[in-house]
This record gives sequence, C-alpha cells and structure tokens, in this order.
Amino acid sequence: MLEIREIECPYFLENKSLKSKPLKHIIFVSTNAVRFGLPHILSGRFLLTKNANYYAVGSATAKLLFEAGIDPIFPTDKMTSEGLLELVPLSGINGENVALIKGEGGRDYLAEALEKQGANVIPFDCYRRVPAEINSTDLVKLIEDNNIEMAIFSSAEGILRFISLIEGKQEALSNLTLLVASPRIAKIAKTSGWKKNLLIADNARDDSFVKAVVEWLRV
Repeated sequence: MLEIREIECPYFLENKSLKSKPLKHIIFVSTNAVRFGLPHILSGRFLLTKNANYYAVGSATAKLLFEAGIDPIFPTDKMTSEGLLELVPLSGINGENVALIKGEGGRDYLAEALEKQGANVIPFDCYRRVPAEINSTDLVKLIEDNNIEMAIFSSAEGILRFISLIEGKQEALSNLTLLVASPRIAKIAKTSGWKKNLLIADNARDDSFVKAVVEWLRV
C-alpha cells in the first residue's frame, strides 16, 4: 500500500545548531530508520557523547544495528514505543539530547513521552511513506483474482491507505482477513471502517506474524 523513499536532504542535516549538541541517546524506531538514518549518524557530522546509547524499538531493527557493529538496547518482550520507554537507561534523561531517527509524520507518542521526562528530543525524519500507485478497482481485482485470504499490516499508515482504497467495496472482500501488528493498529482499522475479520499478532516481528498465520490456518 505504501512505498518507502529516502528524504535526500533531511532537515536534521541542514540545521547547524543541532550539530553542536552532543547526542547521548540515539533511537531508531524502525528498520527503515536504520537503513536511511544510520549512515548520517555515523558520518562524523554530529557530536556524540563518549558513551552514547543506541536503541531499537524491536528485534528486527536491533538486528540491523548489530550487523553495523552497534550493540543496541531494545525491549525483548513489548516491542513498541511503550516498551522502549520502560528501559532503564531512558528513565533518567532530564536535560539530555535524544535523537529520534524516524519516518516523516508517524506517531508522536515517543517524542512527547521523552519530552515529558525532560529530554531534549531532536527528530530526524530520514524517509517518508508514499502511497503506492494503485487504484481501488485494481486492488480489489488483484485480491479477488489471486484468491488472497489474508493481508498483513505492520503500520497504521498502511492500514489507513488500504481502507481508504477499498471504501465501499468491503462486501466484495468478505473472505479477506487483516492481520495487524498491534492492538493500536487494530483499533485504527475498526474506527476507520473495517468491519470484517481482524487478527492481532503479538508484535511486529516476522516470527510473530508467522505464528499468527499458522494459528489462523489451523482454525
């Protein structure tokens, strides 16, 4: 439903005042944040404290950081913004600079929660989500012609785009089940008008989606 595109000249790179602030905490909210944001952080153009902490919201994001030679801090159970905020190193961040590496737009919860704890949050939008070029009729035809019975969504933006495309055509998709990554995304789907089958994975990890699909197939 959405394409991911790099922001070639992020605001973060153009703001000279940000480059004078040593970063103590660097948070990556997604795998795309690592792909598009980490090269900038490691470019030497920014000041990092001697013992800067790197964070990942989930294990997939952490895996990319490990592959880049970085040992990140990440929640192993609750792989969400809420789970990340429960980590001990983020409990005493009053007055410290926190770089939030993320996509354009998206959820503001993490930044707001960190600011309430006294952190100086520096957002770094390094990619954006762009609607894929497909119209409503072609999407429904694609689903029907290929007998697709399940669609998987890991983001709120993706589910909102999908529901906007199939508006008025849900009856034609009576056999389709949506599998989403969290109760929050499920709630967004329902409030946006999805009235059919809806399942929630344990989290956004691939193995959680696989587990949910296997259980669904057994029913």
